[in-house]
Amino acid sequence: MMKKSLYFLCLLVGINLMIPSQHSQAAPIDLTARASEATWVNDQGISLPFPGSPTDSRGFARVLSDRIAGMPGTHRVLETHPRWAANGFIQGVYRLTMPAGVVFEATVGFMEGAVGTDGVTFEVLWAQWRNHNLQLTSLKRLNLSYGMTGWLYVDLTRFAGQEGALVLRVHAGASADRDWAVWLNPVIKEKPLDADQDGIPDAKERELLDKHSPFILYAKGERLRPSDAIWYIRHSELKPGADEDASNVISSDVLQADPARLLTANYRDLGSSDITRNPTRTGYCINIFNDFRSGQSWEEITRLRNVGVYGHVVPWRNFYLVSYWLFYPYNDPEYPLGPYGNHEGEWESVHLLIDPATGWLKKTFHLVHGKEIIFDFEVDGVSRHKIKTRVGEVLEFRGPNYNTSRLDVEDNLERACNNHVRFYPDPTTNEFTHIMVYVERSVHASFPTDAPWNYNVEIRAAPDWESHSHAGDGYTVLTRNIPNLGEVEHPLSEDARIILHYNGRWGAFRGWAADWIDSDTPPGPQFHWQWVWPKESWLSGLRRRIPNNAFTDGGSFFQTNPY
Repeated sequence: MMKKSLYFLCLLVGINLMIPSQHSQAAPIDLTARASEATWVNDQGISLPFPGSPTDSRGFARVLSDRIAGMPGTHRVLETHPRWAANGFIQGVYRLTMPAGVVFEATVGFMEGAVGTDGVTFEVLWAQWRNHNLQLTSLKRLNLSYGMTGWLYVDLTRFAGQEGALVLRVHAGASADRDWAVWLNPVIKEKPLDADQDGIPDAKERELLDKHSPFILYAKGERLRPSDAIWYIRHSELKPGADEDASNVISSDVLQADPARLLTANYRDLGSSDITRNPTRTGYCINIFNDFRSGQSWEEITRLRNVGVYGHVVPWRNFYLVSYWLFYPYNDPEYPLGPYGNHEGEWESVHLLIDPATGWLKKTFHLVHGKEIIFDFEVDGVSRHKIKTRVGEVLEFRGPNYNTSRLDVEDNLERACNNHVRFYPDPTTNEFTHIMVYVERSVHASFPTDAPWNYNVEIRAAPDWESHSHAGDGYTVLTRNIPNLGEVEHPLSEDARIILHYNGRWGAFRGWAADWIDSDTPPGPQFHWQWVWPKESWLSGLRRRIPNNAFTDGGSFFQTNPY
């Protein structure tokens, strides 16, 4: 009885204990090309022929060229249809000795026309025999519905040198009807460099940051320009709080010589100024000298084209989140009765959510005074329009809320969302890939349009005092070579380490009404809810040690939609 049970388990995973491993070779290993060498079985342990017949109710696998739902063109795919039963599955078992330093990668989805499927679960497993016991390790699972595509990426480096089998499995749901599940380019390949250890290769992060780098349009009369964050530190001193007259914790001459000294403070009960030693938001404040509040010159900004702009690419669920963080030394609402709301150190941001399988945009986010203006490209009624603007032809996406009339974002955020968003053409590819950002004069909110939208604020002395122009009729910058910050636990440069590890605030001056309205100067990007941490860090790393009350902006799509 034991021998029969053991034989069934061997058959189920397709491993014959009497046959040595068939493959021990370097990557890449094209699993579509090697599908005929794999062992194909279903959940009942029945061996299946390869290629199989699409009329085989036991399940089938085959290679063909066809269209994938949600993707343009025809593709060579590995189709794997589970057994025609509730919760049935099919799996291909690829025996090999795992090469060193490799990953598995594939795009998954459905053949076009699979309408009626209730979805499937794609799964990648590693199978081994140890001490006559079968060990199956699930490495990745992904549930998909028709019309969706997904990206599976698995780091296999821990299995280097081990003999076993990589298993590609597809599970049916309550029904297997039209479960035309396909794998596009399933491959075992050399692990690409991923210095920030977030699961996205550095080269892919660079590609995304360059492809979508923002086209920034400033309003006429903008006098408070962006600056490099390290330039800002070099022209500042560190205070123990938001008091410009307080004694220094670190003097300006020290920071001028070595900006990294910003992370060495350990003042009284504030503790360390380094987030890796003190995982909270502290009361330290960077106090820039007033003569430098206006930022760097327009000549530098338009020549370098990346002054005060920083990138961050991180996996979120099954997508890439591509973020651009914009830094300004000073914020001035130009309030007629005094410096209401003025403050030093301003971090603004724009974000794009992208499908790794197709490269298509899912959502964009423009931050306007902490409010997220979201455009969802998958809602009903989205249309594309090439329009003429003062900077030439651009591509405008219009949603169901499209309206260019006057709109107060503070009171009508829902109308601002799914309204419209614009993209500027790349000078090399001519593709409309660069997200457009209209910067509000003096207070630097990032609008998706030059339409007469505003952000009203109610002040006792001036009710409904309006925000300023974001007409984009001043300087413009098509950004390039934007520095990639990487992750907080694994920054990609020394400058990035200083920016991401500093746990205090980026300004000391905060206006005459700060205490009255309970406001403070902004913290760094990692303390905004829009900064998405890698899942592993969120669950068990540095992020888990930081209290939620350390974060600002009053919430985010990513806060309310966690992993």
